[in-house]
Amino acid sequence: MNKQLLNRREFYALWVTLGSSLLALSSPSARAATRTVKLPDGTIVPALGQGSASLGQGRRPEAAEEEALRTGLSLGMTLIDTAEMYGDGGSEKLIGGVVAGQRDRVFLVSKVWPNHVTGNGVARACDASLARLGTDHLDLYLLHWPSRDADLSSIVAAFESLRAAGKIRAWGVSNFKVSDMEDLFRVSHGDRCATNQVLYNLGNRGIEPDLLPWCERHGMPVMAYSPLGGAGTSLLRDPTLARIGAAHNCSAAAVALAWTIRNGNVIAIPESGLAEHVKENAVALSLTLTSDELHTLDAAYPRIHRPTVRTKCIGCGWGDAGGAASIHELGPLAPDPSQTSRILTAPGPLPPSIMSTASRCPSDSWVSPARLSAEACSKMSLPPRSRTMNPNPLSELYHFTVPISSAAA
Repeated sequence: MNKQLLNRREFYALWVTLGSSLLALSSPSARAATRTVKLPDGTIVPALGQGSASLGQGRRPEAAEEEALRTGLSLGMTLIDTAEMYGDGGSEKLIGGVVAGQRDRVFLVSKVWPNHVTGNGVARACDASLARLGTDHLDLYLLHWPSRDADLSSIVAAFESLRAAGKIRAWGVSNFKVSDMEDLFRVSHGDRCATNQVLYNLGNRGIEPDLLPWCERHGMPVMAYSPLGGAGTSLLRDPTLARIGAAHNCSAAAVALAWTIRNGNVIAIPESGLAEHVKENAVALSLTLTSDELHTLDAAYPRIHRPTVRTKCIGCGWGDAGGAASIHELGPLAPDPSQTSRILTAPGPLPPSIMSTASRCPSDSWVSPARLSAEACSKMSLPPRSRTMNPNPLSELYHFTVPISSAAA
């Protein structure tokens, strides 16, 4: 008999196929072959993985979260995404315990925080993540946010050095806009980027006009975080999703995820700390929505063209060119956006028609309610400085921004 050893890529693809086959056999909603996505280097990964932003932080019993992750692995969701900043490494430690003894069947993704990219910071951060995860390599290592601390060429060089050393198999980015991606591809070896992980779900289709087609043109899949809408969302309570789910004998979550991965160029990474919910999510791997169902969802959640907006932090002055894939998710603009062009220098309080927003700052210029001046808080109509404003599940630090100009994209 002719025996042939499998290389890493072939071995991993085999695990994806086996796990997916088990799901297809057990799921009443299975209608088609399980979806996979091909990375630029040819590696095949499942279109549905597992997120972990709030895992390993004591919100649920650790055993329950471990069971949820193991359940996902058994059902074909063999890509697990984490980051050094999730629970200050707590997420990575939890995942390390789950993958122990079965590392070869898991496609492991982690991320380096942008404050850690100067000097040999990327290498040190990677080593720390590897130690917490209990592995000698990452399958994919991402820059968590664009960085102001180092230029892209040095970051790419650091990633390439880690790849040459065998500590990472591939690298990518997260929360990059089209302009960021274009800057990246102008850097030597920048076109080796494997993916861009961004916010994308049925209720937030902001990447569809520009970033998603840009990545498709460059043969790069998008990795979608918060594919179920994120904390506090009402997406899964939508009766439209419930009706479609009932037709397939599955949950609204499975419908939302099947929509997200419908085109073959998106990897969704929903998070769940409960095995019951993971089982519901996994159905999306083999769920095919009909054209009528897709049209129904498009009508319920139309793609909205957002204006391009420039924002500036009133606390530290950090600015960002916004847009469909902006780091900052802006609220509704004033009826006449031109009214906001001098909002930062105009005397008096912020006009009530202007919606200020809070989001995590991707730079080292952290701003929290406690660090904003009383004048800034008053201008932005923020709550008293002693209170916390809608704590982000990932961090309680915010970058407060207001629009300073707007024009149609």
